[in-house]
Amino acid sequence: MPIIWLKTSMSDPLFSIVIAVRNVAAELSGALESLVAQTCADFELIIIDGASTDDTAATARAWQDRFPPARFMLVSEPDYGIYDAFNKGLARACGRYLAFLGADDRYQPTALAAVAAAIDFDPDNKPDAIAGAYNVIDADGHAAKKLPRPEFAMQRLPRSMPTNHQALFLRTALVRQAGGFDLSYKIAGDYDLFLRLLPQKLDWRFITDTLVDFQLGGTSYALRDTAREYRNAKLTAGESPLGADLVYLRNLIAASLARARTRRGEPRTL
Repeated sequence: MPIIWLKTSMSDPLFSIVIAVRNVAAELSGALESLVAQTCADFELIIIDGASTDDTAATARAWQDRFPPARFMLVSEPDYGIYDAFNKGLARACGRYLAFLGADDRYQPTALAAVAAAIDFDPDNKPDAIAGAYNVIDADGHAAKKLPRPEFAMQRLPRSMPTNHQALFLRTALVRQAGGFDLSYKIAGDYDLFLRLLPQKLDWRFITDTLVDFQLGGTSYALRDTAREYRNAKLTAGESPLGADLVYLRNLIAASLARARTRRGEPRTL
């Protein structure tokens, strides 16, 4: 089914924040609380629920009154996975910039204010993409700050994104021009989109502000499957089979080492 984009106007918000959820009633309130606490309120919230069988949709509705009526949307219906849900959010987004937050992720209170300041730093030259820092939280609650990697936005086929997608803000129009997310991916769809956007020579802003707490775990930490999908994304973007296979092998070795450390009770390297 083709994606139908909604038109935006000058009165639309600066940010569209999309949260894709399914059966995460216990985690969702923390993410919503972090949005209510933002010092910059120039955003809309779009929750795409994949027909949860628990109280996820009811939890979302319970928070509805904490947001302006025109800035809250909940869609609850079956979907084909997280990237289908992302595309549904993209189709409904009215903000000039787009970001995706997980149900177990938490924005820092000044996150959107920091991104807005980066956007307005040069009023005559608005950026296409803003990448910030993020905290990685492990299973024991330990946090490690990760700074954005500007070099990954300058390479033709970088081995990774310049930051996690939770700390990445993109012009909504550019994501639409790229066609949104490819549903053939289950894990690396954000990386595939990043590779498809690179040839457009985006105007990047990199900030060291910590924007979000990212919880380890979930789909993207099925390391072997992630390595395989990254390889496929690089092949699709024009990487040679040899180069893609070397990256795949390196990622598999990293996954094996991570599992070995876990078995020995050592902390995972962040």
